[in-house]
Amino acid sequence: SLSLSLSLSLHRHMSHDKLRIRCEDQQKNIVSLEDRINELQLDLKRAKDAADTAVMLRDKAVEQQHEMEKSYQTWKEEQTRAHEEQLEEIKTIYLKQASDALEEKRIAELALIEAKKEKSTDCDSALIPLL
Repeated sequence: SLSLSLSLSLHRHMSHDKLRIRCEDQQKNIVSLEDRINELQLDLKRAKDAADTAVMLRDKAVEQQHEMEKSYQTWKEEQTRAHEEQLEEIKTIYLKQASDALEEKRIAELALIEAKKEKSTDCDSALIPLL
């Protein structure tokens, strides 16, 4: 009976040691899992920060693209306006030259008419004595 009692006591003691060891192992596992959770939360925060940065950079790039497109459009409009102004200046020069040429032609025609009158008058006055 004493040996049975000792055996039971020893068995309980060994079971208690096994349970204690198992509890310590589980506590180590819990600490290890908590550490891993903290690492994963840190990784998640880094990934979120990186995603936020990527979105911000994308938004900046889109804004810069719009500014460049607007700037190009303004430049293009200025180039078109300058080209139209040059064409208008050239047109004005040619119109002035055409107007001057028409005026010279009109003066030449008047001079021709005047010369014909003088010639006719000269011829008439030359013919009168012959009559």
